[in-house]
Amino acid sequence: MSANVYGAGFPRNFIASFSWGGPQGTMEYKLDKALDTADRMMKRRGLEVDDVERGILQSVYEQTAEFRR
Repeated sequence: MSANVYGAGFPRNFIASFSWGGPQGTMEYKLDKALDTADRMMKRRGLEVDDVERGILQSVYEQTAEFRR
């Protein structure tokens, strides 16, 4: 969830949620940036990110924190 894998070569076989990067390594995609991106994406579709969806994203972010270290 909220991950972006890019670059040439083969990335690791596990990419944690809220991670960006590629074969050379990944960095954490901060929750506030992910929420902003989700908000912009939904607006393009004429929708809004509601409190329930924000809560889901925040919960996944917190539950997967250990995998981004």
